[in-house]
Amino acid sequence: MSDTVKKYFPAFTILVMFIFFCIISYNFPLTGDDLNWGVVKLSKYFSNGQFNNYDGRYLGNTLIITVSKLPLLRVILYATTSTLILFLSAFFIDSRKWANYIWLVFILLFTISVPIFNQTWGWNAGFFNYVFGMLYPLYFANILKYYVVQSKRIPKINYVLLPILSILSCFFVEHVTLFNLIIAIFTVYYSKKTKFAQMKPIIFNLIGTIIGFILMFSNKAYLSMLSGSDAYQYRSAGTSPRSIYSAISQKIDFYLLINNITLTTLLTLLIIYILLRKLASSATFTWHLVSFGELAITVVFWIYHYVFFDTILAAFNHRYFISFILMMAFLAVVIFEGILLSLNRKNTFSLIYSLVGFVFLIAPFMVVTPFGPRGAFGSALFLSIFILVGYEITIDNIYELLKPLVVLASIILLAFYSGLAIRIGSADRLKEQFITYQQKNKTPKKILYLEVPHSMYYWSVYMQEDNPSYRQFYNIKQVKGQLIPYSEWKAGLKATKNHDQLFKALSNKYLR
Repeated sequence: MSDTVKKYFPAFTILVMFIFFCIISYNFPLTGDDLNWGVVKLSKYFSNGQFNNYDGRYLGNTLIITVSKLPLLRVILYATTSTLILFLSAFFIDSRKWANYIWLVFILLFTISVPIFNQTWGWNAGFFNYVFGMLYPLYFANILKYYVVQSKRIPKINYVLLPILSILSCFFVEHVTLFNLIIAIFTVYYSKKTKFAQMKPIIFNLIGTIIGFILMFSNKAYLSMLSGSDAYQYRSAGTSPRSIYSAISQKIDFYLLINNITLTTLLTLLIIYILLRKLASSATFTWHLVSFGELAITVVFWIYHYVFFDTILAAFNHRYFISFILMMAFLAVVIFEGILLSLNRKNTFSLIYSLVGFVFLIAPFMVVTPFGPRGAFGSALFLSIFILVGYEITIDNIYELLKPLVVLASIILLAFYSGLAIRIGSADRLKEQFITYQQKNKTPKKILYLEVPHSMYYWSVYMQEDNPSYRQFYNIKQVKGQLIPYSEWKAGLKATKNHDQLFKALSNKYLR
């Protein structure tokens, strides 16, 4: 029985993940920019010059314009991409035990903060740029680890894929394009003595990334942003010490670490474990002193933010300044200990690459605005990998030790988000039916909207009863709208025999 389970467990894992993401994608509604892009024709996007004035996310924008009109394609692409993200992350950690690690990656990515969730997993425009855009960095990381670093012959198909995908990977989000270029240059520099046969994929990647980088940032929008004349008036770049301090202390610190209590606590515990083990084995006074200092920084960082920040220090004027100091010190400890841990020569490449990804994917937002929670997704992904690799190096058989908790947490998260998605999707579909009912019956002056619950889990700029994007996408002529609370119409649904009776009762009540 055990051999049978082991044989089919990887296939079972992929199937469960794919079905789960199909449920999420099918049920989460189009919101925000999904609706704005949904009324744009792809031919118009390229023919009227909009692609060359808005931003360089040509492929990300193309995908959301397309999938907003084709629901089945949206579900398939969403589920396939999400499953691949988890698979590539787990495979990068351990190619032999990826089916185990995929569940750990899943747990970490689905216990991230709600704002990151609703702007990535819960929002199609965010997903097809910020999540989809992480496919290539993970794919190339696996190529480097399992072929280039180990001097193995690369399958020939990759010589075709690398030049094409490296260019296309630059057409999603800007900070990922910058990261791709940094990695491309870094790998060429440190592979100078590698045999030419192993250098070819690295060179292909560099050439493709440079081409993609130029094509993206030659977009007029970025020149306008740098000159302060952005036509859309929401993008800017600031390099003053004050603006950098503000970005780190009030945005990066919280979007990436503080709001993600699971990731931050696991990272803190990992560093504490490493330092305690070092204190137990080190005999020199200097190393004891350094380790004690690092330990104090790590513990104070966690306690300050999760115990004191929003309680006794809530009215303290300089609490963000202290938060800034502690974060920079904590990151220095993480980077220093991560480098030292990599010297063990066990899974070194995964540890260093994920550490670089964690730092460099968030770094551009020190000087570029706007920066929302979705911008922290790439760094959170690599931080998850870094944490799992760190535990894998320091604690033998970590998955086996945590297996009961992993199974329990996975079941809870799968059930919670599937149920959440189904409730949201059912309400959204009923909302559309009610709108059709009102339009069919020529409802005057205003239109009624059924509230879709759990709005904190999906991204929307406007209120549900006053959403111009929604009206345009669904061709709703009435401007004035009124929202019927979820609790009210849900109770009405239970008291009526069918949807038509509910719609009639609500119309009679609110449209007299």
